[in-house]
Amino acid sequence: MKLYPLVVLAALVGCSTSETLPTTTVDASPAAAPQVFNVANLPTVSISTPSMHCEVCAAGIEEVLAGASGVKDVKCDVDSHTVTLAVDESEFDKDAAIASLDKAGFSESVVQ
Repeated sequence: MKLYPLVVLAALVGCSTSETLPTTTVDASPAAAPQVFNVANLPTVSISTPSMHCEVCAAGIEEVLAGASGVKDVKCDVDSHTVTLAVDESEFDKDAAIASLDKAGFSESVVQ
């Protein structure tokens, strides 16, 4: 019975940021179509995100950056802690993108 509070605490802590991010589900079935990044072959920008540790973090980052001005597509690589953006260079503001990540709790992000 003494372990119950620890189990609950461990379940609640997890990989968190400063705000609650929406839960996403991933269909891992073989029938799922692979996601294609940057179909329009736009210029890309890479951002190093050392505080991205898991797929939940990646989903939060994708949500934050998908709404950023000039961002047309987002791809996260958790293993390399890198986010790749397909951008419209005439609209994209790298400083605003970094500020959005910082505000969402992903500090130390740097455009490569």
